Amino acid sequence: MGNLKMRKMYLIVALGALLVFVQSCAHDDVSRRLDEKIAHENGVKSKRDLRTEVGKVIEQTPGLSPEQKGEIRSIRDGAHGDLEKLRLESLKLRSVLVKDIISADYDSPEVDLIKKRLQEVEDERLSTLFRAVRRTNVALGSGPRPEPVPRWKGKCKKSWMRWTGKK
Repeated sequence: MGNLKMRKMYLIVALGALLVFVQSCAHDDVSRRLDEKIAHENGVKSKRDLRTEVGKVIEQTPGLSPEQKGEIRSIRDGAHGDLEKLRLESLKLRSVLVKDIISADYDSPEVDLIKKRLQEVEDERLSTLFRAVRRTNVALGSGPRPEPVPRWKGKCKKSWMRWTGKK
């Protein structure tokens, strides 16, 4: 009986290791493909180049309806405006940071606060970019849709409270 348990455990561990190996190989292929795409991306050297390139891609992609193109342009323009505001805020914070670091009246708590705010601005820049990607995927019909709220939502808690007497 103990030997059978050991065999089952060994099988589970072996399958888990195999799964990790297979996922690792798949990730390596994706990573390699992405690295090749990045290496061949020579045309974009500034934000203006990127904006022009994105505009061309939107207009030249076959199969997009005029409504989809308009929605994607709207998403791009909204994200561009939000990113520009965040970029300016980041520049101001970096300027203040450099001045405070060089200042004779170095204030460590203030520098720490500036670094924290700078991190928050940069995190928001990434979040804004990722939101635009999600919204574009949805506009193209390839992104995840918001899940519908189940009809039983909220009823389980009431049942649990009745059954246990807890609130």
